[in-house]
Amino acid sequence: MLEHLTTETRNEKTMNLDEMSIFDFLTTMNEEDEKVASAIKKELSSIAKAVEAIIEAKKQGGALFI
Repeated sequence: MLEHLTTETRNEKTMNLDEMSIFDFLTTMNEEDEKVASAIKKELSSIAKAVEAIIEAKKQGGALFI
């Protein structure tokens, strides 16, 4: 069911973390972490709209279920 989601696929760059030097391990993890901020930056407008909608719903007595 979730196999088609990119979040559920293996990352080729991190398949052999246990075989890397500590420096290479840390470099790889840092490079992958940098992708998160970049991806979020691209979606800030959509995220802001979602937060605004949640705030408005809460003001009207709504609830947020995660």
